[in-house]
Amino acid sequence: MKKRMAGYCRVSSAGQVKHAKGKELKKGESLDVQAERLKAEATRQGYDLTLFVEAGVSANDNDRPQYQAMRQDLEDGKIDGIICCKLDRLWRSLRLASNEVHTFCTEWGKDLIALDDQFDTTTPVGRVMLNILFAFGQFELERIAERTQEGMNARKAAGKWCGGAVPFGYQTSANGDDIHLVPHPAEAPIVPALYAAFLRHGTIYQTVRAVNAAGHRTRAGHLWIPTSLKRLLANAIYSSQPLYCPESLVDEATFTQAQALLQYRPKTARIPHNSVYLLAGLVRCPCGGNMTGHAVRKRKDGPLYRYYRCTRHAQVGKAACPGFAVHAQPLEDVVVESLHDLSLHPERLRTMLATEIATRRKTVQPLQKEVQRLRRALAAVEQRDTRIKDGFARGFYEIEDAMAQKAQAATEREALTSTYTEAQEQLAHAEADTTDVDRVVRALEHLWDVCSHLPFDGKRELLRAVIDGVALESRERGTLTVRHLDDLVMNGQGGKRVFAVGAKGL
Repeated sequence: MKKRMAGYCRVSSAGQVKHAKGKELKKGESLDVQAERLKAEATRQGYDLTLFVEAGVSANDNDRPQYQAMRQDLEDGKIDGIICCKLDRLWRSLRLASNEVHTFCTEWGKDLIALDDQFDTTTPVGRVMLNILFAFGQFELERIAERTQEGMNARKAAGKWCGGAVPFGYQTSANGDDIHLVPHPAEAPIVPALYAAFLRHGTIYQTVRAVNAAGHRTRAGHLWIPTSLKRLLANAIYSSQPLYCPESLVDEATFTQAQALLQYRPKTARIPHNSVYLLAGLVRCPCGGNMTGHAVRKRKDGPLYRYYRCTRHAQVGKAACPGFAVHAQPLEDVVVESLHDLSLHPERLRTMLATEIATRRKTVQPLQKEVQRLRRALAAVEQRDTRIKDGFARGFYEIEDAMAQKAQAATEREALTSTYTEAQEQLAHAEADTTDVDRVVRALEHLWDVCSHLPFDGKRELLRAVIDGVALESRERGTLTVRHLDDLVMNGQGGKRVFAVGAKGL
């Protein structure tokens, strides 16, 4: 069977694309000459050749339509290797070349032949040259890292800002090439208030509730949460000797006390929570937050009362949720009973599932296009990051410009990654049309008897396999969603399975 090779031709200048007929060009310079040479080599070697021609584009990065098409064919196994006249037709950056060659040749097992460079990975000499290329690529990468670190150390020593996310309470101020941190007029007064609240209340959770109730907000205008507040309190930038700012926002004694308090871990007896809750991880508060198990005793030797309570209220305070808790046992009982009721309508379950799958399939193609678009956007950001590093290593960028562009790329990457992950999950859900509805029906039919004989952990796992969520609307009413049956209609209620608990509530 003939080897399937991609022949890649590229020129970067308009003059090479539109050269005058009969004008003498260097061997391999024009697109026509490159194509003819590759065709001749393919005929000589017995290759099945597919040409990819790139006119008037640079090879400093991968952002080339024909290159990307060729790369995709390589990854999909449609092509066995690449043949070109010279390696610089494929890549102009040594680091990019080493990365791509490693991907093509080592990870994907493809061949690479460059005629003028006598580079052929199908031969022992070519494989030795491949290792040399990797060594130079690693050397260049280490030199870039070394230069970057040297530049950052020099900037720190001079009291200059090295880039990245600006801490809350500060903003950047530029004086020529010098970038320093200066207090932010609106945020700076909040920082000492946060430290004072922490020293007053003694715990992160109580402090979060207090500062949110006082109206303090993050830079984005959001409520403070325990992780973001703890990160701020532990940040050395707020000590009395910050590296990049002549003015500290809290005094040294306050900062030192806060660090000691952050390290303090009181030894208290903890009451088991989610380990004894049948619906752990499934219940949601009317505010939209998750509800977790919480147990209390009114007396030291009294009975244990189990609740599901809103974590947003517990962690963030009344500013996020006014507070919502329900007794655990009645809620768990009514959910199991509701599942037992659903088992009485197996044919309707099957009908609703078929309708849901048909609806899902309509969204598959748009979601596939969106996932592909986001994948290309992420690849473009990664390529831009590589170009920035390469440009800095070659002296095209000053460190300030490089860091500013890298920070922007990191922000875009974070946003795109989140959107891409969500789109992938939506696509996976839309394509998941293999639900065994009979298995669900059988599980529901026997759930009542099965639950009564299973140990606690078995009951919880069974419920998690069947239930997608329990959304409470009040202490008397909630909505139960069966997994994979999001459009379920039962008992004329419309929407998902609605259950009621009775006048006494939960």
